[in-house]
Amino acid sequence: MKYTVTGRVCAFGEGQKLKLSSDQIDARRHALEVVDEKSGKVITKSEVQFKSGETIDLDQAEDDLPSSLAAVLTAGAASKGKPGKGRSAKKADVEPDLDALEAELEAAEKEFDAALVKHGISVFDEVSDEQKALVTDEMERLAKAKAAFDAAVGE
Repeated sequence: MKYTVTGRVCAFGEGQKLKLSSDQIDARRHALEVVDEKSGKVITKSEVQFKSGETIDLDQAEDDLPSSLAAVLTAGAASKGKPGKGRSAKKADVEPDLDALEAELEAAEKEFDAALVKHGISVFDEVSDEQKALVTDEMERLAKAKAAFDAAVGE
């Protein structure tokens, strides 16, 4: 059955049987045992990850998926603008709100800059571990906001 990755990342451990495209096989060949290259049948030799939007074929029915996979996979090959029909369809139906992500990124940047000023930290000087500890929360928020924005715009 075909599935589309609707979470950020979907990971499979060693021994998972998959059916992949030739590009997917080429990108992960080091971690795959290729059973039949023409049909795309492979078995994972170590952990293999797939990013959001990739399509994979599993020999498991949707109801038989472990919850960790059901949370990041949607049954059927989802296309942009059309909702998926899997357990994660609500997540897949929602396009990322780029304006909201950009606003969060800007707010996180302002908060981080304000924290630097508050604690007298300059990004041009060497920053000590004590100084980093003072702005850890702001730095983490900024990193998360940047990652979410970059993922939404495909960078």
